[in-house]
Amino acid sequence: MIVNDSFSESPTGVQRRYRLRRDSRDSRLYHVDIPMSFAVSLEAAIQSRGQSSVARLSPNDRDPGDSRPSSVLGPKVARAEMSTAFIIRTTQCFASMRDKLYSSDGTKIQLHLSNGSSEIDNNMVAVAPSQHRSNMGSWSRDIDCSGIIHEALHLLGLCDGYPEGRYNCRSIEPEHSIMSNDRIALSETFDLLNCGPGQNSGATNLSQAPSVSSMTCSNGGARQNIMTHLTRDQMNRYRDQHPQDQLFYSRSENQRPPLFPAHTRLITQPYCGSANERYINCSKNSIRGKAEGCLPSPSYCGKGSTYLQ
Repeated sequence: MIVNDSFSESPTGVQRRYRLRRDSRDSRLYHVDIPMSFAVSLEAAIQSRGQSSVARLSPNDRDPGDSRPSSVLGPKVARAEMSTAFIIRTTQCFASMRDKLYSSDGTKIQLHLSNGSSEIDNNMVAVAPSQHRSNMGSWSRDIDCSGIIHEALHLLGLCDGYPEGRYNCRSIEPEHSIMSNDRIALSETFDLLNCGPGQNSGATNLSQAPSVSSMTCSNGGARQNIMTHLTRDQMNRYRDQHPQDQLFYSRSENQRPPLFPAHTRLITQPYCGSANERYINCSKNSIRGKAEGCLPSPSYCGKGSTYLQ
């Protein structure tokens, strides 16, 4: 299936261009080919290679008679080099996430970088300097893999789901949604058990266990509190806040899916209005705020995950 919708044609107001293929052996797995190319700004190329390595003297490629050192690149060559690097980086990122993009209903997607064709337009992504805030059409040169996945999912029609002052009409998704907080959504999570005051304190008060859900407290203390699906940063912050308590952690047995069923339905059933009705209704305010005014929306679009199921 070819999906090739402009901003005005897409039901969520987010341009989407991709090719969808269902896996021949796994009916719950979908392959998504995203045609993409990268246009590198001169500033990003200079930031990557260094001012002395990118000559501003000519917009043309180095020619055989160029007497400059081989470490010096013309602007055109420097941009092309970084464009190739981004193709490799994105391809490797997609490959590393091949088993991690799924929703609670069992639907799985795998992303693949492809080239545009006569059937589908290319998604042109600008590569900007590191201080740039990435968006679907313009990525910082320092963008990490979780950021690449978040921005690539915009190219499939998904909307942002995080709080943003300018767009305060937006429906807010849970923090573990990849469209809300991609780093948390794609992080390994842990369960944490607090056994109360222990003999040790400080950095030694956090110990790994096979499974905290079934263990008893070795210090004889009561199981005061057990928390699930904490990121490593969240777990370490809790440890720092409870230096006198004996804490145990284990990897969460059931990692939370980074996608919700509404996300995968929109991607895999892009032209089925009834299947996507709730998500589409709640997407109408994704880039609206006080300046534009909030459009009327159903009550299920409030903060939470009801409309994402």
